[in-house]
Amino acid sequence: MSGVDLLLGTAVDYERTHQVALYALFEKSDLPDLLAGVRRTRPTEWEPEGQLFDLGLSSDTSRVLLEIKMWSSLTDQQLGRQVGFLKTHGHRGGYVLLGTAWFEFDDAMLGERTEGLGARLGYEQVIDALNRLLVAPGQLPDVYELALAYRNALDSQFTKLKNAAHSGQKDRLFYYSLFWLLKQKLKEFKTAIYTVNNPGGPVYILNNQSWESLDLDGVATELYYEVVNDRLCIKFHAGSEDAPTRLRIRDAVRRAAHAVLDGQFKLIDSGRLGAYMTACQVEHDFSLLADMDKSVAVFGGVGRSLALIADRLRSAG
Repeated sequence: MSGVDLLLGTAVDYERTHQVALYALFEKSDLPDLLAGVRRTRPTEWEPEGQLFDLGLSSDTSRVLLEIKMWSSLTDQQLGRQVGFLKTHGHRGGYVLLGTAWFEFDDAMLGERTEGLGARLGYEQVIDALNRLLVAPGQLPDVYELALAYRNALDSQFTKLKNAAHSGQKDRLFYYSLFWLLKQKLKEFKTAIYTVNNPGGPVYILNNQSWESLDLDGVATELYYEVVNDRLCIKFHAGSEDAPTRLRIRDAVRRAAHAVLDGQFKLIDSGRLGAYMTACQVEHDFSLLADMDKSVAVFGGVGRSLALIADRLRSAG
């Protein structure tokens, strides 16, 4: 094992490690072209535009600004600032999504959120670009050694992330890996994986992005469902600050959910007062890998019934 292998093997969990490794390879090889489609003619930029991005690549005719994310999330606020800059200046964006960030944005979601200006550069894209670099002729020995060590470190980290659901440790990696496995079997649904930091601690979400919009007793309401850690919750957001109104809407959602889903699933009425309220849960433990097929059936069954629940609420209102 070389010193570069040792360094990358012990520091691959740090975002800065990826920033440094990519910077070095961008400066000394054709990786800018292989990864981002830029035949670089200017020096690689380090944290350009007042640290708005992490790295910048420029040719005589184009500029791609790169954001690297690992364990932190790409927030709406950060994306908004970056997309605004890209639109204003006519540049493209590249999002190197690693660690848990890799789970949170798929190609379609990132394209939508960046208005088509940002490309998702996850493990698959970075590893593929490094593999092509490694077989290209004429690489300097130091460049080859760094590219090989970095490719191997990325591949090992990627495998660990995808297999985290088998660890049994119910942490963020466990749930993200679990939800990613579910997403592979739920192609008909548009889903998102993310974390919500509640006062009692973080919870991990697999949300069906198709929400039903309703008007209940003059209150704009959105009906949706998501897996929260182990449990699927049927939830709603009511555009009212009045607690009795929210509780009345919760009771109506419960009645409609039971009317449609009883006989398919066992529902448990639960949920506290809040802006985004749970009306009921489906009695099924999503954390059990051995019951993955049942989890798929539960998620899909509720998803295909959500419009029926919404119609029942509309007709009752």
